[in-house]
Amino acid sequence: MNHWVQSEGVFLVNGSNEQVAETISHLILERKKIEYIRENAYQTTATYSMSGFGVNGKSGFSMEDAYNDVRDTDKRLLSEGYKLGVLSKESFGDKTIYYGTLEYEKKRPGRIEFMDSDQGFSEFKIVELEDGKWQVEVAGSKPNDGKEVKKLFEKILRGHNDVAFSSMEIDKLSAKMTINFFDTLMPIGLGNQWRFEDVKQLTFKRGKEESEEDDEGEDASDSDLMGIKQAILEGKNLRDADFVKKFEKQGCMFTAMTFKYVSINEPKTVYMHAEFKGNPKIFEVALVKYLETIGPDAKPEIATLPKEDSIQLQSLFWNNAKDVYYKVLREG
Repeated sequence: MNHWVQSEGVFLVNGSNEQVAETISHLILERKKIEYIRENAYQTTATYSMSGFGVNGKSGFSMEDAYNDVRDTDKRLLSEGYKLGVLSKESFGDKTIYYGTLEYEKKRPGRIEFMDSDQGFSEFKIVELEDGKWQVEVAGSKPNDGKEVKKLFEKILRGHNDVAFSSMEIDKLSAKMTINFFDTLMPIGLGNQWRFEDVKQLTFKRGKEESEEDDEGEDASDSDLMGIKQAILEGKNLRDADFVKKFEKQGCMFTAMTFKYVSINEPKTVYMHAEFKGNPKIFEVALVKYLETIGPDAKPEIATLPKEDSIQLQSLFWNNAKDVYYKVLREG
């Protein structure tokens, strides 16, 4: 290998495996081609999930300034495996939206060589809702990436004693409130341009006292889902289904649901999976299936939705869920 590299006019001395691989890759393919392959391979294999959190500070507090102050200077963040991208921004009238990226690597002790770390990549959007109050939306390549971005910002803002974080956690809700949350979210999740059509999956837990070993919860049976669908067809709320009433009496918490929505203007169908996930359980949403009705037979077929369109739909759903969450929390 060293002989071949030198034949290409390159001499490598004391380089790490990663540096050697990076250099050799650009001898084989042009840099633009490599970046194109990486981008398309990532977009093909990545399953995006949307989550987020709020950051509340005093009047005049700027997330942009706090981020830029540490991006290139905080060696502790670099040593902990965080790689922060440069913030870009777009202005819409009086509102400015900031876009950033995070790459992280978490060491996993006790693993063999080449399997000793967990790598992730996230894109995030920062919006100032009002003076000193900010919102961060995270499009992650894997579940719980939102928590990694939240941890990052907690580290970035560790010197700001007057800053508080907020997120949609299931521990703040009672069992009945989780049912109210999903019931209220169901018809409005994607706004008035999409029609809610069906519940495809429901996961519940038998109370907060359940052990971590049962953390994934249980899925409702097909017959229970049919009961929910029948109640919806009759114009009833989720809470009116006999199955839901029974589980509400038993103190069960709803932790996840998958909804089917149909566009009212275009022959498109999406399946949105909403879930309180992880420890602590934070709300996140993922677009898990996309279909288009095409061809002479007019049958829905699985299609590929562009990444930006997928993120936009998930952002819409997550923000509507946020409004529902805090409304349910206020009403108790």
